Amino acid sequence: MENKHWFPLKHELPDGSRLIQLLHGGCDWRIYRLDNKKSMLVVQITLAHRWMESNLLPDTVWESFSFGQDHYLAVTFRTLAQAGARCRELLAGHQGGCTLLCGEFP
Repeated sequence: MENKHWFPLKHELPDGSRLIQLLHGGCDWRIYRLDNKKSMLVVQITLAHRWMESNLLPDTVWESFSFGQDHYLAVTFRTLAQAGARCRELLAGHQGGCTLLCGEFP
């Protein structure tokens, strides 16, 4: 797991929720637990665009925000589940370094 935090813990997101704990991370993504008990996937924009271009996730599920000069896209796991079956491909094996989460597509 990539242990580097992209944001300080308790960082407030645009919807008012706060990042409480880094759960998992990879090359261009992080999974955080939020203060409202939800989990959120935060990705760098280039990775999110690859997922959208591959039709894994629609562009409508993402929330955008910035931290310093960096821009990110985020989505809750509840929203991922509502987005459809292709999301299972995205999240399958995220603890084991899934290549889809790292943006590598066949």
